Amino acid sequence: MYGYIGSRIDQARLKLLPNFLGVHLAAVDDAVASALLLKDATGVYVASVDPKSIADLAGIRSGDVILEYCGQQIKSVSQLQDLSSVRVRNC
Repeated sequence: MYGYIGSRIDQARLKLLPNFLGVHLAAVDDAVASALLLKDATGVYVASVDPKSIADLAGIRSGDVILEYCGQQIKSVSQLQDLSSVRVRNC
């Protein structure tokens, strides 16, 4: 699934730590994009999701590619980590 997350994650936050999404991510480089039949090498690949984490509750699954978070195009793992730690409820 290629996706846009933000509001789904905010809805799933409940009483969990706000800056912990519970995903293990990998950069989408040309090789990964080619293997996943993506048009561009952008976004981040979800390698795994921790059970009962914010990401799990939001419906994020292993194999997803996150393209956008809170309206911002995602270009790197560090960018998503920065955005998710800053934007607690501002999506």
